Amino acid sequence: TIAASARHLPDLRHLGVRGGGVGHHGIIAVATHCAKLEHLDVGNCPWVTDHGISEVARRCPKLRHLDVQSTSISRTGIAAVAASCANLEYL
Repeated sequence: TIAASARHLPDLRHLGVRGGGVGHHGIIAVATHCAKLEHLDVGNCPWVTDHGISEVARRCPKLRHLDVQSTSISRTGIAAVAASCANLEYL
């Protein structure tokens, strides 16, 4: 699972799980263990929520590319990303 794998990938910079069924626990694990993340694609993962993406924003400040198309993220999650990810180039 993404949650189990994230623990062993502290240098991960690019993660694409579009439509891969990742959800709340997986995104929290990525945020917790992959602080160097720069590119995250969770498009078409409807179980990704504001809470999970807020954790990514808080713990992955180097994020430059974030695709959240067709997720459960609202304006609240987007605002958290905008406030925390100064290097963001794609949303």
